Amino acid sequence: MPKAKIIIVEAGKEPRELEILGDVTTFGRTKDNSVSFAGDGNISRFHAQIKRHGEDFFVSDFGSSNGTSVNDQKISEEKLLKHNDKINFGGDNSYVIFKNEELSSEEQENEAEGFSSADVGSSQNSAANSTSGSPPPKSNVPIMLSAAAVLSGLAIVAVVAVVIVTQTNLVSGSCAPEVAILSPESGTTISEPTEIKVSVKNAKCIERVAYLLDGEEIETAEIEPYSVTLEPEKFESFKDDSSHVLTIAVYDRDGAKKLQNDQLNLAFGEADSEVPPDKPIGDNPPDDKPTPPKPSQITIAETKVLTEQFLKQFPGAYRLNTQFLIEVQKKTAEYKAPGFYLRAAPYRDVINQAFVQEQGLYAPLGYILAMSLSKFDNKKNGNSEGLWQMTNEFTASNGYNGQCGIETLSDASQNCAAHAAAIYTKAMVVNLFQGDVVYGVSCFGLSPFDAGQFQISLPPDRSDFWNVIKSPKQREMVVRFFAAGIVAENPQKFGLKQDKPLSSLYKNLLILK
Repeated sequence: MPKAKIIIVEAGKEPRELEILGDVTTFGRTKDNSVSFAGDGNISRFHAQIKRHGEDFFVSDFGSSNGTSVNDQKISEEKLLKHNDKINFGGDNSYVIFKNEELSSEEQENEAEGFSSADVGSSQNSAANSTSGSPPPKSNVPIMLSAAAVLSGLAIVAVVAVVIVTQTNLVSGSCAPEVAILSPESGTTISEPTEIKVSVKNAKCIERVAYLLDGEEIETAEIEPYSVTLEPEKFESFKDDSSHVLTIAVYDRDGAKKLQNDQLNLAFGEADSEVPPDKPIGDNPPDDKPTPPKPSQITIAETKVLTEQFLKQFPGAYRLNTQFLIEVQKKTAEYKAPGFYLRAAPYRDVINQAFVQEQGLYAPLGYILAMSLSKFDNKKNGNSEGLWQMTNEFTASNGYNGQCGIETLSDASQNCAAHAAAIYTKAMVVNLFQGDVVYGVSCFGLSPFDAGQFQISLPPDRSDFWNVIKSPKQREMVVRFFAAGIVAENPQKFGLKQDKPLSSLYKNLLILK
């Protein structure tokens, strides 16, 4: 049996060795894996695996969020591993070095220098012949016999070539199996048994089709049409108000695994409860049970367009993750209540003065933060008060209440609340993140120390903020900010006929002062 090991490298830890003993070695963030990278947020719960096939070892990705790379080349299917290959999981913080123990120490040294043992031997023989000054000895094999041997060798090579070409065509040529998802649509909430329908190409090559949720295999199909039905009661742990990525892996007749390009973003939740038959159904529900907001009717594509338009009010270049857009699409339903413009208008002067004229912030910030946190309803929520839902203890302990005097965060004028929120927002957006609104907003609600620790942990490339920001609390803040922003700027699109865009309250103050 072939022997191999890996050198495991994690940021802030000493490298360690692990011998590969079984046929499958898995890598991920949870402790259920063979190798767990619990502290690396770039790694998915079940991220990748190394699998033994006969004498060889292959690495494959489980459909993780950030992918797997071998020698800095991202992989999309199983890849044969060679001695000293470097495998990165989700980024540069965590990786392993693959070591083939079957190689002799001499071969390992030669491989490290870019030579094979055959090359070395050939070079040594050539050197010996060149220095001896003697011609190579003549062969004693008759010429006719030599010719026959050559012809026999060519025949063998031809047969081998035919076999190789045939096998290659079976696996990766015209017989390469493919599976594409037909339904349901991305963004669907699974609240009842739902069939995942697929189209299949070259089914004769398929051994089985595996369905993975966030990289974890959840269902498998071994006969056509290779569809499966998701039963929501099996996925209680995924009912967490967030989206999960469904991917497909196809195993061919030789056991080779290939991840397919299609993926779905799915949410899991309970089915809508019906009104009990003994209660009357009418247009006016009881006062103590207000009608919940209807789900947003805009599509993911429309959500993306509106989000891109909203982002133009701020500097920076970002990549909009599909899962992020799904979360924003769902959250817009919460901000579709009419009347936000009339509630915001009385605070126009105090918001413009505190956020723009005094702190020099982007004009939309004060309004969209208030919309996302309170919908311009000045009421207490536990210890949180005012349009920006801050606490007096927090503002006092961090010195944000310097202009409040005897006023409080809940005063009708919102003068104290606006100034405290503006100072705090500037500390996050400008002082900590040099004007990066998305990351500054994600820290709204954190202490300056916690926000500073988060800022230190950020990678150089922060454009895909959804995969960089891992904290559920911070993600929720960003989702609310964008959902509130696109509703506030497009009230007619969301059926709010009597409301105006909030930008009409600050349209002359868009430039950062």
